[in-house]
Amino acid sequence: MAQQKSQIQPDASGLRIGIAVSRYHAWATEPMQEGAVARFVRLGGDESRLTIVPAAGAWELVAAAEQLMAAELVDAVVALGVVIRGETPHFDYICQGVTQGLVELTARKGIPVGYGVLTCDTTEQVKARVGGDIGNKGADAMEAAVLSAVTKRITMAVAAECDTGGSPADPESHDCSPATPVKPHYLDQVAHRRAVRLLALQMLYQIEARHGEDLEDIEESLLQACRDPKGSFPGLWSVSSLDNEDDHKAAIDRAQAAWGVREEADRIASQLAPEWPSNRQPAIDRNIIRLCWHEMNSGAISPKAAVNEAIILAKSFGTDRSAAFVNGVLDRMLKMVLTAADTNDIGTDPPADPAPETGNS
Repeated sequence: MAQQKSQIQPDASGLRIGIAVSRYHAWATEPMQEGAVARFVRLGGDESRLTIVPAAGAWELVAAAEQLMAAELVDAVVALGVVIRGETPHFDYICQGVTQGLVELTARKGIPVGYGVLTCDTTEQVKARVGGDIGNKGADAMEAAVLSAVTKRITMAVAAECDTGGSPADPESHDCSPATPVKPHYLDQVAHRRAVRLLALQMLYQIEARHGEDLEDIEESLLQACRDPKGSFPGLWSVSSLDNEDDHKAAIDRAQAAWGVREEADRIASQLAPEWPSNRQPAIDRNIIRLCWHEMNSGAISPKAAVNEAIILAKSFGTDRSAAFVNGVLDRMLKMVLTAADTNDIGTDPPADPAPETGNS
C-alpha cells in the first residue's frame, strides 16, 4: 500500500518569527537575512511580524535565540551565522557548541529553530550558499522554521481535541488512545477545519465592520478569497484556498450564527472583564470571543476544543496581549457552559468576582 503523504504546507500567514543573525562575516549573513525575510513574505507572512536581533558571532546565536523565545513573541526562530574552517580546532568547537546549544534550546523551550548556520571549509563555499549556485541557506532555514511552526500548531490542536474526551458523535473528536497514532492525513483534516474557522472569523470581522449589512457583498468577497490562495479581505490576512461549496457554506453559516449571538457574548464578556467592555476590546478579540461563544453552545464541537481553537486564533492574529485576554474571558465562559449544561441555563449572568484569569495559554 502506498504511503499517504501529508499536505501540510509552509504557510507563514499569522506567524511571528524571530531571526537571530550573526554580525561576524556580515558580508555573508546579511544576504542570508535578506533571503530569509524574502522567503517569509513569499510564504504569506507579514514582514512587520518579524523580530530581528543581532549576535556578535555564531557562538552568541544560542543566547540571542533564547532571548527571543523568552519574550514569548515568536512561533519559531531562525538562526543565521557563518563559521569558516581555519588552522586550529576552534572551528570544530564553535560548530559543535552552536549546533548542540540550538538543539538543546528548542527541546527545552518547545519552539522550533530553523538552522541557518553555515559551516564551510572555504569562502567560496559560503558564497555559493548565500545567493550563489547552491541557493540561499537563509531562505531555506526560514522555510524550515515556518513549516515546523505550522506543524506544531496542528499537533497542538490534535492534543487539545484529545483532551476534550469528545464522543463519536462529535465531528471534531477522534480516538486519541496511545495505541492509535496520529497520521498525517488526520493532521490535514485539522488544518482544513481550522481554515474554515478562519474564513468564518474573517467574514464575522467584515460583518461587524459593515454593521450587519451588505451580507451578499461580504459573501462574494469571501468566495473570491477562497478562489485565490493569496487572496484576503482588505486589511486582514491571507487565507488558504478552499474551493468546496460546503466549506464556503460552513464558514458563512458559522459567521452569521456568531453575529446572531453577539449581544449575549458581548454582555457576558464585558461582565467577566469589566475594565475591558466590548467597545474597548480590539475588534479581532471581540469577534474571536463571539465565534467561540457560538461554537461552545452549538454542539458541533466540544466547548473545550472551541476555547483552544479560539486561543490559537488570538495568538495568530491578535495583538501581543490577545491570547492572555481571550484565554481569561473564555476560561470563565467555559466554566459557565459546563456548569449550566445539566440545567440548560446557558446564557445567564456570570458568577460574582468576574475578574478575568490570565494564566498560561
